[in-house]
Amino acid sequence: MRYLITLLCTCVLMSTCHVVLVVGLGRVPIQAEYWLAEVIALKRHLAQNISLPKTVIIGGSSAFFGVSAEALARSTGTPVLNQGLHAGMSLESLLVHARAVIRTGDLVVMALEPKFYTDDRTRTPWMIRNAIAWNPDSGLDGCASDRVAFAFTVAPHLLLEMGMAKLGEWRRDPAVLKRIRARSAAQETAQPLNGPPVKSFSYSPTNVNSHGDIMNTQGTPKRYVGKPADTSLPVALSAHARSTLSTFIKEMNERGARLVFVHSPYMFITPPDPHQVGKSDEEFQHQVVGLGQFIDRRNDLLFPKECFFDTQYHLNHAGRAQRTELLAHSLRAYLAR
Repeated sequence: MRYLITLLCTCVLMSTCHVVLVVGLGRVPIQAEYWLAEVIALKRHLAQNISLPKTVIIGGSSAFFGVSAEALARSTGTPVLNQGLHAGMSLESLLVHARAVIRTGDLVVMALEPKFYTDDRTRTPWMIRNAIAWNPDSGLDGCASDRVAFAFTVAPHLLLEMGMAKLGEWRRDPAVLKRIRARSAAQETAQPLNGPPVKSFSYSPTNVNSHGDIMNTQGTPKRYVGKPADTSLPVALSAHARSTLSTFIKEMNERGARLVFVHSPYMFITPPDPHQVGKSDEEFQHQVVGLGQFIDRRNDLLFPKECFFDTQYHLNHAGRAQRTELLAHSLRAYLAR
């Protein structure tokens, strides 16, 4: 019995120390995708410079790579902002950043990847790491109970990395200071657009044009070799995703912004059965009735592997041109109604 009590007390003490350390350290510059923080800040800056009602493309990196806002603006005759970010983000976080760039009169195009429709609030290791590093939309900035709950999602090895990053910050380690500067990119968002043209691909705000498009994806230097996308997804809309989207759509309506849904691209190696794809699409669209309408068809967004860059979400330059023309056609048909 004494052994069990000792074990219980030890577990409680260790858990308490873990929570205290995570909460006490707070946001520290561990390794993470800081380029995304810089891109988010840059796109907010771009949105502020667009005075007319605009079209805003919302999604993860599928939209970031898969839509040319520059070409879409030429085709539709209206300003377009590519607000595509990262599919690793939660739906809530993605929409927090979307709210910051949408104004009265805007047309919001929801080009979400399938995973966003099944979001169940589960924090992935990617989300936890980037929340610690830079993302303000996390439990670290909530109330005491939120911070404690977040602390329990931090693995021991990540806590050790947090401690090492804090030590590096005190020692002025160059790598750590570089992360801190990236985290403070909101004060530097105009600089990438004023620099010399970038000629090679990189995950960086310097590789983003004035419409929010990522550049230099031509030539497929990293042609994707993984598995194709599952064209049956999404199958169901999770309760959390429905609630989150409903709240967002209500806010957009109150703001005077229109909203439509479009599909994200699907990669195939062997062409799928169009009947089965259409059936899956129709079944899913029944679930989003009351939220909004899809203005395109899933069957139109099937692309061969050769049209992708480095993941099954990222179209290359040629694939993006095709996808953008399809989107322009869908938008013109929608606006003509």
